[in-house]
Amino acid sequence: MSFSPLNKRNVVSDFFPPLKLSGCNLSYIRQFKYLGHDNQLYDDVDINRELKRLFDRTNLLTRRFARCSKQV
Repeated sequence: MSFSPLNKRNVVSDFFPPLKLSGCNLSYIRQFKYLGHDNQLYDDVDINRELKRLFDRTNLLTRRFARCSKQV
């Protein structure tokens, strides 16, 4: 994974040679799944994923308790 620098004047090269591990080429990725960050280190993907999970849980609780009385 490579990161874009904030100051473009410090860029040495836009091309990175292929990396090899045990004779196999390693591919560059734009996003890793652990925290959902993209290559600019923004949390947008992770925040959207958490919002979706929040809405899912809220809808689940709403459906389960929709027919309950107010005392419950």
